[in-house]
Amino acid sequence: MKTQFLTGDIDWLTYGGKWVSPRLNNEDFDYWLVIDFVNMDEACGLDNERQPKYIAEVSAVSPDAAGPENLERAIACCGFPEDMELTDLAKVEALHTYGILALCDTFEGNNGHKVLRQAKQALDPIARMLGFFLDGPKNRIGHSGWDCLKGDLSIDTAVANRERWGAALPPNMHVST
Repeated sequence: MKTQFLTGDIDWLTYGGKWVSPRLNNEDFDYWLVIDFVNMDEACGLDNERQPKYIAEVSAVSPDAAGPENLERAIACCGFPEDMELTDLAKVEALHTYGILALCDTFEGNNGHKVLRQAKQALDPIARMLGFFLDGPKNRIGHSGWDCLKGDLSIDTAVANRERWGAALPPNMHVST
C-alpha cells in the first residue's frame, strides 16, 4: 500500500515522522492507517540504553468514528489557525496527535529503514483484517480498539467490555456507580 509523508522532520531517521495510508473504508466509516516512526535515542536520550533504537507504531484513525465533539477537541488541542482549511489529513493528524487512535501493531529494531519497511508492509494485512486488530483489549482496563477509535475511554465502557470478555477488574480498581 502506498503511503504519503504526513508530518515530521525531513531528517525523519533522526527526528521521527508520520506516514499515512490512502483513505480506507470498512463499510461503517472511513479511516486511515498512520505510521508513527520514532528514534527512541532522540526521544529518550540515555534512558534508551540497550533498547531498540527505532520504533514504528501503526494506528487506525477515523474522523467519522471519533465524531464531531472529539474532532473539535483534537483540532483545538493542535492549535491550527482558525482560517486553516481542515482537510481530511489535517483531521487525521489532529486526532492522532490528540490520541484518538487505535494501535494496531508495533515494530522495533536498530535499523530504521528496516523498521519503517516492516510497518509499511503491515498496512495491507491490517487494512484487510482491521476488525481483528480492533476487537481485543488495547489497554489494561479493557478498552477495545473500537472504543479507542471512537475516543470512548470511559470506565463504564471498559467494565462492560471486561464483563463481555469474562475478565474481572484488577483487585485494586474500584468503580463507583
